Amino acid sequence: MTREGMVSFDGVRYGVPWQYSGKEAQVRLCVGCVEIYYGEVLLAKHKAQYRSDNIIYLQGQYDGLSERKKELPPPIPVLSSGTLTLRCAN
Repeated sequence: MTREGMVSFDGVRYGVPWQYSGKEAQVRLCVGCVEIYYGEVLLAKHKAQYRSDNIIYLQGQYDGLSERKKELPPPIPVLSSGTLTLRCAN
């Protein structure tokens, strides 16, 4: 899954809950729908799209994200080879 919470399947980007961004998903094509799983957990079920470059969002896909961003600590400066780079704390 991308950092934006999307899974690309057959040229279409389907939304999943943002909490699973960056994780690996399994996609199942069913009759007229696309199911997206994280392990055995069904994350999203979308009507299958057959036109490339479509972006299909999941209702509530980004709910709670703005509150989560407020909780994140500021980036930690890291000195590397005489240059200052910023890394986000994990």
